[in-house]
Amino acid sequence: MKLAKKFLLLPLLATFVVPFSLRNESIKVDAYTEDDFYIGSSVGNNPWTINEDDTFVNKNNIWDSNFLIFKELDTTPNVENRLEYTITTSFQGPDIASIGEDQWRGIVIYYVDSQNFLEAVCKWSKSDRSHELQELMLHGKINGEFYETGSVDNWTSTEWHDIWTDGCAIASDETVTLTASIYPKDPTHDEVSLSATGSSGGVASGKQTIRSLVSYASNYPENGPDVGLYSHLGDNKTGSVTFSSFEFRNDSNIGKTPYIEEFGTRTTCGYKNESVKLPTFTATNGKFDILSCDVEVLDPNGLPVEIKKNAFMPELTGLYTVNATCVDERYDEVAEPISYQIKIYEKVEISITQSFANPTYGVTNNKIHLPIYSTNVDTEFVAKVRDENNEEIEVYEGNYFVPTHNGVYYVTISSTNEFFGIKDINFHIDVYEYDPIENPNNANIALMVIVSIVLFLVVAGGSILIFVLLRRRDIND
Repeated sequence: MKLAKKFLLLPLLATFVVPFSLRNESIKVDAYTEDDFYIGSSVGNNPWTINEDDTFVNKNNIWDSNFLIFKELDTTPNVENRLEYTITTSFQGPDIASIGEDQWRGIVIYYVDSQNFLEAVCKWSKSDRSHELQELMLHGKINGEFYETGSVDNWTSTEWHDIWTDGCAIASDETVTLTASIYPKDPTHDEVSLSATGSSGGVASGKQTIRSLVSYASNYPENGPDVGLYSHLGDNKTGSVTFSSFEFRNDSNIGKTPYIEEFGTRTTCGYKNESVKLPTFTATNGKFDILSCDVEVLDPNGLPVEIKKNAFMPELTGLYTVNATCVDERYDEVAEPISYQIKIYEKVEISITQSFANPTYGVTNNKIHLPIYSTNVDTEFVAKVRDENNEEIEVYEGNYFVPTHNGVYYVTISSTNEFFGIKDINFHIDVYEYDPIENPNNANIALMVIVSIVLFLVVAGGSILIFVLLRRRDIND
């Protein structure tokens, strides 16, 4: 069967996924066709097919490893002539106990030809009785020389090298998700990041710095390298391995926009000639690079103020401006700045006055006016009223409220500027259904009746006592 016919079963959608950052949107590209694939290395008939469930299958491995290469992807260098992308795939780990051969599964990060390629490979070893992932390997050739583990600039004739030799808890029969990224590290070097995660939670990961592939490879293609999948089933072995997904993410314009984060309490007021502390500002980007963040303070005249130990000493009253900025010169990207103002006051002794005395009583369904408070510092006062049930009562423009039922109403007068530390003013108002002062027939009737009864009893009692005393005197006479 010809290669083209093998890929007519079902195309695969590739999705660009934003790595490590929620600050960018996902982008989807057109579906692949059979023209988007070719075999990079194999012996014998083409071993790759695509199943109807969108899985890629490599089978009947004979003598050699097999690359399934995806071409026509956007792997062209960015404006700095650098590579920057991420590839993710998932596959079922090999059954080492049954196969009895070392097994490799991985991603082709970079492919030009048999003398210029780079792979991220998971290795399971037949000699490892635990049958767990033994090595996560970075393997490749540039200009016909093999990559040397741990080396930044040197390449060697030795073939296989691993980045991490410690076994990890990813069993051979687990589903494994493998991710490989390549991106610029500095002007002359790239960084390759690999991670493998098993379905039970085991993880192997790490990073390796290498010489920039774009500048180092002697035959670097004008349209960029190809990428793909890799498997090796063992020499003369018949079997299959299924890759259940392939995601390619072009990161050249993703995750690089820096952003500034602010930690600590932001001070918005201060006193002249007293130290004012600033928050801590840090800058990073979607790739978690630590960036330089510039912070400046300008006085009311627009002149810079010296910052020492994340604080400054204001010598004038008025508005000071704090600016935090970040420019990532590697990508020529500018973060959205953070800017705010701090008002500096002259320190004075605070005095408070009020327009009239606090009211002590009122009548239901009648306005109760509250006094207006003022002070010699930059603040206003607001009133809040609550009834005995802790229900808030509306205070109308004009600084009054209307009680709807009798009882005790609690008033709190608060300063709108907490900086000056002015304590709340609290008092209560007794509310009646009638005016206890202006309506004695209603308000004081009970008191008048009681007083009348008492007076009557006093008078009556006195009269009886006088009568008894006089009667006793008559009898004695």
